[in-house]
Amino acid sequence: YGGGSPKVEQRFFECFPGVQALIDALRAKGAEEGGAVHTVAGRRRVFTAEERKDARLFRRRALNAVCQGSVADLLKISMVANNGLEARLQQTVAPSVRVRLLMQLHDELVYEVGPAALPTFRSSSDHASERDPAEDILRVAIAGISEGMTEAGRSVGLRVPLRTTVKVGATWGSAQPLVP
Repeated sequence: YGGGSPKVEQRFFECFPGVQALIDALRAKGAEEGGAVHTVAGRRRVFTAEERKDARLFRRRALNAVCQGSVADLLKISMVANNGLEARLQQTVAPSVRVRLLMQLHDELVYEVGPAALPTFRSSSDHASERDPAEDILRVAIAGISEGMTEAGRSVGLRVPLRTTVKVGATWGSAQPLVP
């Protein structure tokens, strides 16, 4: 949390006291449940006695298992909720343009859409009546991805909304956030 610096770590926990509370709860649960923590969807990560001996190692691994594991759970649930998104996206473009879910990486879903469907971005001062047909695919993508994440959060009992960001670009590295 502080890259090994006690002062930075102390300041981090002062700024984000909820993280310390989560760590304390994970430590207690890990001790109570035979060294196991659970993700929001109930997947269980069991720690060995050796891992539990080193408090810093256990803290780091338990927090990582819960946080990153929960994100993975939510993304998988979202993908299931969005089972028909690819087909809906395909309906918004010409039949010759390919749309597909290319990969899931950490907390991202990467969709590949043929270059003919990429929108040309215009400023709000451009002619509003000249609607780019590619905007349809973006509206469907934004709505579908947002709905999938909302459903994922609801299904595991989250009470806070899950925000999503849709990025568009010719390459993954050049993708820029799209504001609806």
